[in-house]
Amino acid sequence: MPSYKLRYFDLRGRAEVIRWMFACSRVEYEDDRIKSEEWKEMKNNVQDFPFKQMPVLEVVSDDGTKTVVAQSQTILRFVGTELGLNGKTKFDVARCDMLNEHVMSALMTLPWEVEDKEEKARLMLEAVTGPITEHLKLLETFVQDSGHLVGSDFTSADINFSTACEFLTPTCPALLDCVPKLKALDEKVRGSPGIAKWIAERPVTHI
Repeated sequence: MPSYKLRYFDLRGRAEVIRWMFACSRVEYEDDRIKSEEWKEMKNNVQDFPFKQMPVLEVVSDDGTKTVVAQSQTILRFVGTELGLNGKTKFDVARCDMLNEHVMSALMTLPWEVEDKEEKARLMLEAVTGPITEHLKLLETFVQDSGHLVGSDFTSADINFSTACEFLTPTCPALLDCVPKLKALDEKVRGSPGIAKWIAERPVTHI
């Protein structure tokens, strides 16, 4: 079986969905958390960090070959395939990809580039109660009778949605009240044994 090393800052951020996917599947991996001062020296190594960015996932195959997978959405798709979290059919795979892109579109409405704390907090609330709420209402229409977004079991789409909620709900705790099916799904994801264990034991970080 391949071995995996996920490399990112000591933050939840863009790597947390991948950590939850490994936790859900009970597959071991190395959670390599790189300090900011270390990153300054490391990022120019394009063999390990092809785009001088993180996260990256190192995969060592059974024959010892190391492959580096970069870009967070690509890692999400790759790990979903590796761990069987992209559904059972090619249409399930496409649906997972489609819904994950929808979640990314929602997150891109946030004021990432604003530095002033008060202004950022104001714009965050506007985004969460405005366009992000509309994105969630659309996403809820895809919840199946099983309670999942794709098929009858956990997929990358379920997990990606739930990790996004973890970032959004501190700004608006009642965010999911208008989408009860998604609220139930979020609770289901967080309550799954592997993910619940990870949440209880993971390093405490501010984001």
